[in-house]
This record gives sequence, C-alpha cells and structure tokens, in this order.
Amino acid sequence: LQFDGAMHIPLYAMFIIYPLISSDMVSDKIKLAQIEKWTDDIVKRDLAVVVEGASDEEALRLLGIERVYHLHKQPLYLVVEELSSVYTEVILLLDLDVEGEKLFAKLRSDFIASGVKVVITYREWLRTNTSIRQIEDLKGYVLNLRQLVFGPEI
Repeated sequence: LQFDGAMHIPLYAMFIIYPLISSDMVSDKIKLAQIEKWTDDIVKRDLAVVVEGASDEEALRLLGIERVYHLHKQPLYLVVEELSSVYTEVILLLDLDVEGEKLFAKLRSDFIASGVKVVITYREWLRTNTSIRQIEDLKGYVLNLRQLVFGPEI
C-alpha cells in the first residue's frame, strides 16, 4: 500500500493492516474514513467553499480543499458579488455557533437572491456526524483520528 500526502488509505486496507483491533479502533477508523470521504466529495465538486476566517481556510486547505474563500472581514455583499460572478453554486461552511448561524442565514439569502445555488449538505453533515462546531477544529479532529488509527508517529 502507498500513502499519498494526505494520508488516505482505503478502509478495507485498514482491516488488513490491523486485524486485531478494539471496537473503539473500528469506530475511529470509520469516523476517519467518513471525514476523508466528506473531504474528497467537496474536492470533487470543484466549487467555492466560503468560511469565516483565515484559520478555517487553513484547516480546509490542509485537508486538500483548494477553492476556499474566507470573509476577510469585508462586507458580505462584496463576497457575494465576487463569487456570484464566477460560480453558480457555492458551499457554505460557516461555524455552527450563534455567530456562524447568523452569517450563514445572511449569506445564504444573499447568494440565493443573486441566483447562486447554496450547498449546505456538507455543513449539515458536520453538525449531525461530528462534535465539530468551529470549522478550524477540523484540522485537529482529523489529526487526532489519524493518530488514534495509525499511532502517534503519523
């Protein structure tokens, strides 16, 4: 087996490499496989991913997601104008806290008014399948899962 730079490994290979594992290890492997599939799906969509801040952008880029745009504390209408001139669909990955919910509602409304389809499935997947509430925490979440699955030398 070869590992690429993002440390992806097929789920079936994990069970070959680790034949005697605890149920916690299986759960961690499943979580890791799910978040890596989530990441791969976003990359394949080739859409703009809108996040709140630079730390959020950095976390997604470290996971291999390239088309990430953070708000730069600029007026939201400028973000919508800029991205709607290039994209017909965007993914909103704003934090799942009170402030993130407010920004999400405003941006979603503004993008829709500009004729841009807003993809929310990835954000909702995070809400229902992980404990992550801040997008920047994705980096630590994935690193922690990789260490649990592959050991601390990863």
